[in-house]
Amino acid sequence: MNATFAAALKKLCPPPASGGGGRAVSNNQVTDPNVLSNQYFKNVAAGEVMFTSDQTLTSRDDTKAMVDDNAANPVAWMARFAAAMVKMGGVEVLTGNAGEVRKVCFATNTAS
Repeated sequence: MNATFAAALKKLCPPPASGGGGRAVSNNQVTDPNVLSNQYFKNVAAGEVMFTSDQTLTSRDDTKAMVDDNAANPVAWMARFAAAMVKMGGVEVLTGNAGEVRKVCFATNTAS
């Protein structure tokens, strides 16, 4: 997280020792929710995200390259996003015994 963003959050949500500790609400939606954009990736690249899971995307070279590309190329990001949505629309829901709950998310369970 960049220092300017961290300072803004600390001002919004001061620790109890500084008079804070009450119910503070921070709007993590910093753009218009009705406009599709690559702003999320711009925020991640700038270190302006609140969650470790988001900032972790910049901790490895391969995922950082994806973040940087998505932040810098809104038209390419939009095309990839649209293609992903179309692909997800083709995923059929498995019912009954047709599928399995994976014990490890990236591998099918071994037959027993």
